[in-house]
Amino acid sequence: MKLHEERLALELTDLDNKIAKLRAFLDAPVLPTDAVVLSDNEVSLLKTQLEEMHAYSTTLHARLVSCNGHKLTKVSPQSIEALVGSLTYKFERVGDTTVTGCWAFLPSGFQVAYGESACVDPANYDQALGEKYAKERCVAAAGDKLWELEGYVLSKALA
Repeated sequence: MKLHEERLALELTDLDNKIAKLRAFLDAPVLPTDAVVLSDNEVSLLKTQLEEMHAYSTTLHARLVSCNGHKLTKVSPQSIEALVGSLTYKFERVGDTTVTGCWAFLPSGFQVAYGESACVDPANYDQALGEKYAKERCVAAAGDKLWELEGYVLSKALA
């Protein structure tokens, strides 16, 4: 097995183990008496994270099958869409300015993109709109960066 395939297999195994643990935790009918009780919002966030982890796992499975079974000759739009779907986002207002930043992260924690928005008049600043527009730019930048990164990975695999 090539080094790239070994890394994919290890990452996939680790991710699948984390998914299983999180799923077991969320599906547990009764928590231990010393367990921390989660709010509905926290449970919802964990379920969203579980879905994102599963989407990324599906992408890794597909990449591993491609490595093992068929000669992968191009990056597919579906693989990029799956990777974009697995991203998590962090938002931050820059000090007292009207700038809102958005960072995109792969499930591994690797940052792939940044987007920002701003308005001219501070009186018009709206955090929700700032996040919306910053995320739109971040998603576009993430898609471009993922095409570039996946293309590089493929070129190394074909070499």
